[in-house]
Amino acid sequence: MLQETGIPKEAFISLFKLKIIIWTMIGVNIVFVVARTFARYMKLRKVQLEDIMMYLALAFFLAMAGVYLLVLPPLYRVIDVSAGRKPLYYGFFDDGYVIIKGFFATTMLFWATLWAVKVSLLLLFRRLMVGLTNYMRLWWTLLIFTLITFVGCVVSEVLSCEHWFQIGITGSCNSPRDEYAQKICLFYALAADLITDILIMALPMRLLWNLRISRAEKISVACIFGVGVICMIFATIRVISISQKAETGQASPTWLALWAVIEDSVGNIYRSCNRFLIIND
Repeated sequence: MLQETGIPKEAFISLFKLKIIIWTMIGVNIVFVVARTFARYMKLRKVQLEDIMMYLALAFFLAMAGVYLLVLPPLYRVIDVSAGRKPLYYGFFDDGYVIIKGFFATTMLFWATLWAVKVSLLLLFRRLMVGLTNYMRLWWTLLIFTLITFVGCVVSEVLSCEHWFQIGITGSCNSPRDEYAQKICLFYALAADLITDILIMALPMRLLWNLRISRAEKISVACIFGVGVICMIFATIRVISISQKAETGQASPTWLALWAVIEDSVGNIYRSCNRFLIIND
């Protein structure tokens, strides 16, 4: 079963440490979103559409973290059996199916979180472009492109396993065809993530820099975009690390969980930092 599903014999990190990291990221994300909400409400006294998308991103992140917390205990039980630390137990194969389906769900929620953050940023920047015909055309084009890339991520993930919806019967998602499709899915998602991030950050750059704001506020804007670059660096490191580990055997699911939680957390924190860009209608 382990060889069929690609679950390795050793975990990258202990269950206790991984749970601590996940709970910490949950707490940090909630604190940042609450702080952002307070800062914006104190000035605007209303909730805007980009705020709703930010709450949606937080909900997706919390759902992803929750699924990881549910899936990790059976994952570590399966790993212990594989390593010979524990005997084969009743429900071992059922745990394997739960793990595969759970990681499928977390992948979808991972992308949903990132793309909700992207749409939230687009909605925020749209306020700068109202009345500017050329910019609004670019904005709509970028919004549609961003949504299409998200659909592409979902489709590529579904196609990355030939028997996703029969996994309980076949018990397998590790054929040569599946491994090749998973690599394509991995690098497509990275390319889509980086390209959309670059385009979203570049779209309002000229307008923001030409705003009549203080030098300190311009520095804040530059710092915000700097954090965006950090997000792209995290995404690249995650994919390269996963790819390198996959070359010597299936990348550890615990490694995938750790980087997914970190990358989504950084994305949410980055969006929360944009509370400094309070743009009125």
